[in-house]
Order: sequence, then structure tokens, then C-alpha cells
Amino acid sequence: MSNDIARVTPLAPPARGRAATHIRAPSTRSPTLSRVLSRDVILKLECLQPSGSFKLRGVSYAMARAISRDGVTSFVSSSGGNAGLACAYAAEALGVSAEVFVPLTTPERTREMLRAFGASVVATGEKWIDAHEKATERCAEASDGEKRALIHPFEGEDLWLGHSTMIDELAEDFAKDNVGEPAAIVLSVGGGGLLAGVLLGVERAGWMKTRVVAVETIGAACLYESVRARTVVTLKEITSVAKSLGASSPSRVVFDKVMALGDARVASRVCEDADAVRACVRFADDHRLLVEPACGAALAACYFPELRLLEGLEGDGPIVVIVCGGAVVDRKSLDELERRALA
Repeated sequence: MSNDIARVTPLAPPARGRAATHIRAPSTRSPTLSRVLSRDVILKLECLQPSGSFKLRGVSYAMARAISRDGVTSFVSSSGGNAGLACAYAAEALGVSAEVFVPLTTPERTREMLRAFGASVVATGEKWIDAHEKATERCAEASDGEKRALIHPFEGEDLWLGHSTMIDELAEDFAKDNVGEPAAIVLSVGGGGLLAGVLLGVERAGWMKTRVVAVETIGAACLYESVRARTVVTLKEITSVAKSLGASSPSRVVFDKVMALGDARVASRVCEDADAVRACVRFADDHRLLVEPACGAALAACYFPELRLLEGLEGDGPIVVIVCGGAVVDRKSLDELERRALA
């Protein structure tokens, strides 16, 4: 990740005159969380992206770049959730085709959502990495008249640049409202794509005192374990209910950046599954929005001060929470998660 980061260049409108691939997600003060923490808490509502999560920013930016730069006509993705849905949605908006490889554990409801956006769905393997290997093989196959490109769920400079635009928007909102630098930006982390984008955006905004708090659930905490070991760790298995955080190991580029910045700038923290699920339920009640446990990990840091995940913040600036989303959650699945996690 470069230290000399230019502002993301706007891309041409999507092909065929369709709607823009992602929206400018609202940023809004949360009265409930502001009361809990006795300071302003700003929600960046990436859960309102058309595909259901922040993933649409980076995925659509990387895809549009590949189309304009390399003439790509077909994309291959590996994801059992948000990244695959972002690829499928963006492909439809950009007028190209998409093939999404998912693990066999992916629920049929998710597969139906992918097909609804026009993507072809291939179920293979027990874990994401198995589906990713098959997607990589598929992308390398010879094809008649098609130029394929692989869209990785959390790796790649174009992907990170696309994600970083959410911080550009926050900086513009803060400047308009005469709000100073945030004390913290709280986010969930899996493989590290969102974290990479936020770090790029924070650097571009000049927010050198802002602490980024990256939260994982125990059982999917590949970054946390890597930071503790001071080397990239590969988890033997993912045992958390927050499956969207289920990367076996973090991006090495992102890990190196986290280690270089240190705990004062990037704090790697963990919470229990039950905390993440409780936060999702509270958030649904308080804000009338459904998010998945992967997103709940970041919300838990604010809902439950007793976890002490936000200790050590400097200044009195607001706390920003990236509400990253979760397209595959519904009321029934959240009720079931609550029943299991809180039993």
C-alpha cells in the first residue's frame, strides 16, 4: 500500500445507461450509541449499498477499471456472500457477465440472490478457499471471444481504492459540518479489504490522529492472531458464526501495514460471537436495520463499553462505525443466531 495516495479518479458511468454501481452511503449520528459512549457516534451506513454491503464499492471499482483498462468482458468471483453478491450486482450494472464460485455450505437463499442479479453460480468445496481455487482455475481457462478477470474478495489495489471512497465521503461531510478529525473509526475485519481501504482513505484525508479499531470475532480472528504472533497466521478452521469474517489468514500487505503503524494507529481487537449477535439485535431494534454478525463485531465495541475495545482513544472527536452490512441476513436467520449464540 503506497504512502503517496492520489484521490480516486471517478470512472465513466456504467455501460448501457444503467444506474450507478454504488451509492453515497449516508453518514448519520446514532443517538443511542452516542448516549452509551457519552460522545458523538457516527454511522457510515454501508449496509444500504444496493448489493447489501460495502463490498460493492471496491468490487465495482475494480471491475470498471478492468473493463476500461483491459477490455474484460467476463468476471469470476469466489465468495459465499457479500463479495459474490457485489460482483453479480456490478456485472449486471456494467453490462458484463459474472460467474460466482461458492462453497457447498452456502445457503440456497444466497445462491438464489446471486442468480437474481444474473450471475452463474458454481458450488464446490467445503470452504471458501476451495471455491477460490476453482475460481482461479476457471479464470485461467481458454475461452472463445471472452476476456476473463478474477475478482478477489479482499486483495488488490483497485479493490482497496474503491473501498477508500467511503472515507472521502466522510471527510467531505465532516468538513461541511465543521467536525474535526474522528477519534476512531471502528470496523470489522476478515481478510483485510475494508481495513486496507479505510487506511488508504484516512491517510488521504490527513487524519493522522485517528485510531482505526479493527474488530474480529473469536474463531475467525486471523488478523488478531497474526498481530499477536507478529507473523501471518493461518487458522486451522473457522468456528465463529460470523462467516463473512472467515478468511483463514489476512492479506499480507494489510498485515504489514498494520504492524508498521502499530497499536496506537491500528488496534486489533476481538469479541465473542454472543457480543456480535447481541449487537446486531440491538442495532435492529434501535435503527430498524438488519446486519450480520460480521458487522456486529464492530457495533459490539460501541454497544458494550465493558468489553474495553475502545480504550486509549485520544481527543474528543466523534467515533465513526463502518456499518459494513450483510446481504444474506434476514429476520429468521438473525433470530436463530440469537437463539444459538445466547443459549
